Amino acid sequence: MWLRNGAVIGILPFTLFYVVPFIAGVIPTHAMNLAVLSLPFIPLTWAYAILRYRLMDVDIIFQEGYVYTLARCACGRVLWAGILRNARGELSGTAMVALILIAAFVFQPIRNWIQEQLDRYYFTRTATITGAH
Repeated sequence: MWLRNGAVIGILPFTLFYVVPFIAGVIPTHAMNLAVLSLPFIPLTWAYAILRYRLMDVDIIFQEGYVYTLARCACGRVLWAGILRNARGELSGTAMVALILIAAFVFQPIRNWIQEQLDRYYFTRTATITGAH
């Protein structure tokens, strides 16, 4: 509830009083620029919800971020290799699409494998060494 309400309270005034008129071609005025003052409600309400309801554990955030970064790097290397080959004219458009689909489908298994390996050899090992549970 806090996350949703904070996002709405922060984004809605900014969208209504700045973004919509700007898209309509209105030159931003000083009053429109004040709409930006509603945006700090987003991180403030999210921080309150995280602290109040203990929604996240810093260790878990770090571990998940590390796993996703490694998985993105693994899939990204495959894609960049394809992009470089495509730039040299070695791959057809169909092959490039197939490469992107393969990278998309193997991302989750690669992420799961990396998660298992890090849990087995690093994350649980450091927790037992430091005495953390």
